[in-house]
Amino acid sequence: MANDLLVRQTLRAYALSALALLLIFAFSMPLDEADRVFYLKEGGVIETVSALSYLMCAAYMLMWTGRARAWPYIVLMVLFAMRESDFDKRFTEVGVLKGKFLFSPLVPIHQKLIGGAVILLALWVLYTIVRRDGRSFLRALRDRAVDAWGWATAIVLIVVSKGLDGLDRKLAGFGIQIDPLLDLHTGAAEEILELGIGLYIFLACRLFFARTDKAGAR
Repeated sequence: MANDLLVRQTLRAYALSALALLLIFAFSMPLDEADRVFYLKEGGVIETVSALSYLMCAAYMLMWTGRARAWPYIVLMVLFAMRESDFDKRFTEVGVLKGKFLFSPLVPIHQKLIGGAVILLALWVLYTIVRRDGRSFLRALRDRAVDAWGWATAIVLIVVSKGLDGLDRKLAGFGIQIDPLLDLHTGAAEEILELGIGLYIFLACRLFFARTDKAGAR
């Protein structure tokens, strides 16, 4: 009974989270340039809260009784927080995640070594997660597990927000120009969708950990 209650609470939280993101986007549309910088640009309120949400997820995973299995997810959340805080380009001439980082003459060799190590760590973490939990995640989706829905939603948000990031620049490569106002709103949508990633991961973890700990206590 308690488990069913938590599932219903999580479903409501998913719906309320989606509504909150929509309302934040609606709030962002009439903002002037100064407010847009404060709320939506790099280092703004939305980006800061997004980074903190990843750290909150990492801290929550550390508190879980099965945290030995959670280590790749903890590292992933910390890497997400660092990316959201622009650590990937804060200390280097070229962003670590840019394809030319390892080959650009502008990047000193020690930065290439450190950046390359971080990239390898991220790839190893992703490989470990997919190899170890990929099949069980697909089974959980097939079985309509609510915690898997949360992770799936976070993955969709990652893909969509990445697609919206620099949309005008991407389309310009195909000779397509978009309206400046549309570009403004897609930039806001990207930041707001990224805010939802950590939120859905936290809600999914809350349900999963509650179920796992309960099963382990039997």
